[in-house]
Amino acid sequence: MFSRSNQTTAGAGAARANITRALSDDSEASGPNYETMKTFDNFIGGKWVPPVSGEYFANQNPADARDTIGRFPMSGSADVDLAVESAKRGFEEWRHTPAPARGDVLRRVGDICRRARKTSPI
Repeated sequence: MFSRSNQTTAGAGAARANITRALSDDSEASGPNYETMKTFDNFIGGKWVPPVSGEYFANQNPADARDTIGRFPMSGSADVDLAVESAKRGFEEWRHTPAPARGDVLRRVGDICRRARKTSPI
């Protein structure tokens, strides 16, 4: 892996190359197993989709660098463009929804968040 200072001094392309190498490097037998690690994707247009680049980065627990939380998408401008277009389409539908119906949706979201908070181990 590389340190935070390497990330900030190297260009974005170099950092991306280092991360990609880190995810595909099998030389560390004691390191995390990237094949079985939970992989997260971008949520765009109501679906979980991989990043356009296909690249991911490993996110370590800051309190214990031996604990890798998962693989997260190395999203770029193409992913942002897809998300913005999806949001524009969603806004067109949402803005034509009557206010009482929007209120019902927001109340349901609040209920879900409250239930999740009560059942969350944190």
